[in-house]
Amino acid sequence: EIMESAINDLLFSIETILVIYFGSLIVMKGDLTVGMLLAFIAYKSQFIMSIMNFIDKILSFKLLGLHVERVSDIALELEEPYHVPNGGSGSILNGELQLENISFRYSDNAEKILDNINLHVRTGESIAIIGSSGCGKTTLLKIILGLLKPTSGRILLDGVDVSNLGLNEYRQFFGSVMQNDTLMSGTVAE
Repeated sequence: EIMESAINDLLFSIETILVIYFGSLIVMKGDLTVGMLLAFIAYKSQFIMSIMNFIDKILSFKLLGLHVERVSDIALELEEPYHVPNGGSGSILNGELQLENISFRYSDNAEKILDNINLHVRTGESIAIIGSSGCGKTTLLKIILGLLKPTSGRILLDGVDVSNLGLNEYRQFFGSVMQNDTLMSGTVAE
C-alpha cells in the first residue's frame, strides 16, 4: 500500500509538472493568461481529488460486498445435525472405522483432493497417515472427524454409516490435535 501510494504521488507530480510546463508555453504564446492557467490547475486538482474519492468509494463498496458474502456464508450455513432422532444405533462399542471410496473436492470446479480413498482401521489399531505436503492428509482427517463432508463415498463406524449418527454421537469416538494447535506457549523446560 505504501508503494502504491508513492507511485500515485509520483505520477500526479509528473502530471502536474507537465500541465504547468505546457500551460506556461501557452501563456508565453499569449493564448492563455496566468490567472486562467492557475484557475485551470486549481480546478484540475479538485476534479482529480473528486475522481480519486469516487474510486475509493467504489472499492470500499466492493469490499463491503465481499464482507457481506462471507458473513452470509456463515449465517446461511445449514445447522449440523447434532442429534439424529431414532437415527443413532446406540450399539457402537468397538470403534472400528472404515472409509469406502471417499472422494473430496472443495468446490464443484476444483480438482479432487481425495479420489476413491479406502481405509480400514480396526479397533485398537494405530495408523500413520503420511505423504507429501498438500496431498490431502489434513483434508482426510477433517473428513474422518466430520468437519468436512466427502463429495462421494461413505464412512462406517462399526459397520454403521455415520450419516445415520448425530455429530455428537459420532464425535465422541475421536480426539485429534491438528498441526497448528497449541496447548500453551513456551517450551516444556520453561
